[in-house]
Amino acid sequence: MALLGHIRQFLGQASWWESLSKGENFVYPISIYLSVTGKDPPLPLEHDLTGAILDRLNARASQVNIGELRDGAVYAELVLEFGEDELRVEVCPGDSIVLALKYEAPIYTSERVL
Repeated sequence: MALLGHIRQFLGQASWWESLSKGENFVYPISIYLSVTGKDPPLPLEHDLTGAILDRLNARASQVNIGELRDGAVYAELVLEFGEDELRVEVCPGDSIVLALKYEAPIYTSERVL
C-alpha cells in the first residue's frame, strides 16, 4: 500500500490522536497528507503553529534544500523570506517538507541524499 494509503487508513481510525499522545510519531506523514489534500486536522499540529507565527510575521517559507548527510542523518535548510530579507535555518527534513508544502515552496534535494 502506498504511503498516502497508509495515512488515509490511519486517519480513518478514531484513535489516531491517542496514538500521537502515546508518543507514536505520525506527525510528519499526517502533516504532509493534510498539506497535500488541503484538509485541516481536528486540532492544530506543530507545523500549523509554525505557519501561524510565520504568517503573523509576514514571512514565508520560500525554499527547502535537503542535501547534507552527516553521521547517517539527513539535514535540511529552510529558507524564510521576510520582505526582501531572508533567513536560512537548519531544520529536520520532515519539518521543512511540511512547511514547503504549506507555502508551495520548491524542495531541492542533492544527489548525495537520494
